[in-house]
Amino acid sequence: MNPAKVVRSRIRQFTDLPNIGPASARDFVLLGFSEPAQLIGADPLVMYHALCAATGSRQDPCVLDVFMSVTHFLSGGEAEPWWHFTAQRKRQYTALDNAAAEPKAAVRPRDGVGETYVETCPGVEIPSHAAQPAVGTTRVRDKR
Repeated sequence: MNPAKVVRSRIRQFTDLPNIGPASARDFVLLGFSEPAQLIGADPLVMYHALCAATGSRQDPCVLDVFMSVTHFLSGGEAEPWWHFTAQRKRQYTALDNAAAEPKAAVRPRDGVGETYVETCPGVEIPSHAAQPAVGTTRVRDKR
C-alpha cells in the first residue's frame, strides 16, 4: 500500500502495510507468516536471506529496503516509502551491493535426495527453517 494511505489502526492483512502489494504479501506467506502482527520484531535481513533461499534466487536488494520499511513501521515508526531506507541499507549491508559473485549454500531438498544449491548473500547464514526451497519452486538449481 502507498505509505501515505496507511492507517495503523486498520492493519489487518499484509497489503495494509506500507509498500506492500500482492507480490510482497505472497513473499511473507512463503516465509511462513500469516498475519502482519507476526512481523513485529522480525529481522529484515534474515527475512531477505530466507526469501532468497525459499525462491532459489537472489532477490533485488530493494526487497530488503521494503522489509526494512515494514519492520520500521511495525516498531512504531512512520509509514515511509521504501526508497527512504536505501541509504541505510547501503550503509548497514554493503556486502549486498558490493558482491560480484555470490557464494552457494548447500541445503537438502525436501525429498532428502542429493544436494540442492541456492544462491545466498555473502556472510550471512540462512536460518535452517527457511533454508528449504518452497514446494514447486522451479528456480532452484540442482548440481547433480
